[in-house]
Amino acid sequence: MWISLGNEDPMVEYFFEEKTLVKMIEHKYAIGEENGIPLYICRKPKVDIEQSWKDYRPHIFD
Repeated sequence: MWISLGNEDPMVEYFFEEKTLVKMIEHKYAIGEENGIPLYICRKPKVDIEQSWKDYRPHIFD
């Protein structure tokens, strides 16, 4: 099982066969882009998650 926080549906769907939207995170004191953040529980990866993370890691602060 994996947790996806803040990734949009197409991205989650690319990586996982099964995804369940748990909730959209909202807070009354958050600014615009900090609201409506999706939280998914994901299962059955379609790709090698460990390798994908290694490939993505150098671009975290791009």
